[in-house]
Amino acid sequence: MNIAVTGYCGTGSSAVCDLLKEYQSCSEGKLSHYEHIPFYTPDGLFDLEDKLLIGNNLQRSDEAIDHFVQEMKRLNDNNFGWFGGYKKHFGEAFMTSVDQFVAEITEFSFPGGWSYTAKKMQWSPVQFAKDCIRTVLGKKMYRNFGEKQKNSSKKNICCSFVSEEEFYKSARLFVQRYLSMTQAETEYTIYDHLVLPHNLWRMEHYFDSDFKVIVVDRDVRDLFVLGKYVWPSMGSYAPFPREVEKFVDFWYKMRACEQYVESDRILRINFEELIYEYDQAVSKIEKFLGLNCKDHIQTKKILIPEKSIKNTQNFKIKPEWIEEVKTLEEKLPQYIY
Repeated sequence: MNIAVTGYCGTGSSAVCDLLKEYQSCSEGKLSHYEHIPFYTPDGLFDLEDKLLIGNNLQRSDEAIDHFVQEMKRLNDNNFGWFGGYKKHFGEAFMTSVDQFVAEITEFSFPGGWSYTAKKMQWSPVQFAKDCIRTVLGKKMYRNFGEKQKNSSKKNICCSFVSEEEFYKSARLFVQRYLSMTQAETEYTIYDHLVLPHNLWRMEHYFDSDFKVIVVDRDVRDLFVLGKYVWPSMGSYAPFPREVEKFVDFWYKMRACEQYVESDRILRINFEELIYEYDQAVSKIEKFLGLNCKDHIQTKKILIPEKSIKNTQNFKIKPEWIEEVKTLEEKLPQYIY
């Protein structure tokens, strides 16, 4: 079983990961304390899907494949500590899989370039001489006098007009190879942020029945206070507006973008449930995943509710914060625990 644990940025998905690691049948596999981002990263697999299957054309398909390969290579070659670094951990396995996938969906390839591959215009003595001759001969010029267009190192145009069936067949194999590469030896492999809640509508196209997702939410009042006051004081940050009215608008619209999915392969839980309703939350997760309660051999050794409770109800720390979050209580009641 592959378990993806995800959330909405700062909502507490790591708490579920910690809980699961207390079971002897669960582990993070070969990449511990990692976020697995190659599917949803900008120019990743899901962006490639959208570009090739929605409004595709000759230039768009070339750009889509080119940018996908560049992004996968960036993640492969660079170890960012908490993501990427596949070459360091797995040698050539990841890029071999990328190349195989790209070869399967690339239908045509031929020399050429596009406007998006052009970097800049640069002075060229040879071009200057040619333009002088063309001027004397009265011929029309299509470029700046004496300048030549400098392109990227890209040499070929890659074209793909694959059908949905063809794309998903190859993409599914790419996903399976990634999971096999990173899987643990235990019965359950935990993946931190392999997908985002906003990607779950795609799940049936990419993942088999042995894949389940736990989505972690959190009291929006705490998220606002943490993002504005607490995390910055710790040298960290959250990509949230810090003005309460702007935060309300941001959070509402961000959540409204999600194509909400109900599925027996998706469990939604609040971070606070793991603290204030611990036994019920644990039972809910065990039932959802089919975990044996006897495997919970390190109960409260990694996720310690008595310790984590200090990370709840942060909005009550200062009286002025209690007043400030009243706007959230009024306008975002559906996100209050």
